[in-house]
Amino acid sequence: MTNLKAVIMAGGAGSRLWPLSRATHPKQFLALNSEDTMLQSTIKRLSTLNIKSLITLCNEEHRFFVAEQMRQINALGSIILEPAARNTAPAIALAALFSDEDDLLLVLPADHMIQDNENLTAKDIHKMHLGFGWNGIGYHKIINRSGKVENGRPEYWIGAHVKGINNISLGVCLIGRYKFTIKQYISLEKVLRKWKFLYPEAKIMGHRDAGNTDKTCPNFDVKTWIKDRFI
Repeated sequence: MTNLKAVIMAGGAGSRLWPLSRATHPKQFLALNSEDTMLQSTIKRLSTLNIKSLITLCNEEHRFFVAEQMRQINALGSIILEPAARNTAPAIALAALFSDEDDLLLVLPADHMIQDNENLTAKDIHKMHLGFGWNGIGYHKIINRSGKVENGRPEYWIGAHVKGINNISLGVCLIGRYKFTIKQYISLEKVLRKWKFLYPEAKIMGHRDAGNTDKTCPNFDVKTWIKDRFI
């Protein structure tokens, strides 16, 4: 069985953002566009994926930065100290040496900034999930930043969006992370009202409310949101 393992590369020097970023405190450990540092934001972006384990690579000088920042978001995992900076390929090779042969490595740099306005489509997610070795897109509906609703899996096809209850649930994905658009919320309400009409006994919940997961998505209180709208 293939396991998805996240590999975070946090060994960069951050020299191009000097003087804000310095060798002793490079940019991946700075909070530049939110309350979270870039490392913490990178790890939180994994919340919608079924990650089995996490490895973070850094140099020895920064090991305490990594450990503390991961502890702050309850995401402690394995930390590999690089003996010397040798860029991307050797770092990935090092992570592979500490992985099982069935592991599928998802490699992410810790110093990339991804905004909530990244407008992924159902086709983009389908390609991404195929790349993970999955059987295509796992959600049944995708709601773009514009509010456009795209079809994912047919509703008669069991989804792959929440462990343990895929066979009795339908999944909708809002494109974004922490800040969704008004148009997205309007479309979400329409989708949920339609499903509730078709399946009146169904319970509406966020991924984080389903149990058996450490994921935080959709990063808002679904129970209160649907209660306020009498859905």
